[in-house]
Amino acid sequence: MCAQTAHTFFSFNTPQLKTRYGVKLTRHYVFGLWILTAFIFPAAIYGQEVNHIKSDTVASRNSILVYPLIFYLPETGFGGGAAAIYTFRFKGESPGSNPSQIRFSVDFTQNRQFFMQLPFEIYLREEKWKFKGELGYFNYFYFHYGIGNNTLAANRETFAVTFPRVRLDALYQFKNLYAGIRYRLDGYGDLNFKQGGIIDREIVTGRNGGVTSSAGLLFQYDTRDFIYHPTKGIFAEFDYAVNNKLFGSQFHYQRVSVNVSAYKSVAENHILAFNSSMTNMSGDVPFFDMPYFGTSNLARGFQDRRFIDRNLFVLQTEYRYPIYGRFSGVAFASLSEVSPSISQLLKESLKGAGGVGLRYRITKEERSMLRLDIGFTREGSALYITINDAF
Repeated sequence: MCAQTAHTFFSFNTPQLKTRYGVKLTRHYVFGLWILTAFIFPAAIYGQEVNHIKSDTVASRNSILVYPLIFYLPETGFGGGAAAIYTFRFKGESPGSNPSQIRFSVDFTQNRQFFMQLPFEIYLREEKWKFKGELGYFNYFYFHYGIGNNTLAANRETFAVTFPRVRLDALYQFKNLYAGIRYRLDGYGDLNFKQGGIIDREIVTGRNGGVTSSAGLLFQYDTRDFIYHPTKGIFAEFDYAVNNKLFGSQFHYQRVSVNVSAYKSVAENHILAFNSSMTNMSGDVPFFDMPYFGTSNLARGFQDRRFIDRNLFVLQTEYRYPIYGRFSGVAFASLSEVSPSISQLLKESLKGAGGVGLRYRITKEERSMLRLDIGFTREGSALYITINDAF
């Protein structure tokens, strides 16, 4: 499970799962369980739409979706919880403006893990103001394979940690350009890791946990026709952030990142989507905050945090097509790598991944999606259930 990603409710990476009681669960069994829980339940039972009058003559629909979560992961055992998605517009906003969205999920696992997430995206004054972020609390653990582009899957170990999270972007719109600030905080407690393992032997910065707190400048360029499941346009983001004592951080480092997505309609409801992401970090960077790929949004198919380092590059593409009614499908592929310096980026070996996915549109008007993806790499596969498109 990827608690690091705001929109990911769950994912797993394993060809065969085994409980502590010795009962084997094949991937096909679990896959069927995911389909039932994530698609049939919300579509048939829990979905509901609420009418809300936005003006004297025009009515627009807000929507609420509440549904249960049931999952099994080798690192968590069986788990369950609930999730909710609320898509809406504030009073006075026109029906053609971007809708706001608040999501909430809470999960408990057989191994006594707990995590709660509340991501949000709020639009005010006809999109002049945009607020996006997340509040969360995690009692969880993560995979670690070592730092670099050539680490071995066989070296995987875990580290456990409990921490609160705050994410906030505040932006003001100037035509197609948004400009504002970005704030990030993770309050890591003491890490619980394997004695004599990779973290114990090789990690210096961050091995005892600590608070990361950063603030910086954020710029976005957006010509998409829809913010959820766009059919055309460009979305580009640049941010520069600093972690230091001024913001309450126990570490001193900087981050620069660029993310660009482009969309093109090639036929009715057939869309080609492209995405490129680059990140550079410099200074005293704790290992748990280094950029990585292997998430529901970056290089699907790799295990969570499979490759990490100070610099990251990801290039990915996706073909989106209709199936029937509110159901649609995707095929995707990616090339990714990490490196210790910018000069080495694009000189390391590129890691390929690809896969297919299924989408269910929650509301016809706002284009919000439930998403199921399965990605493949040379090392194995990964299944993701989450909300909205990867990019």
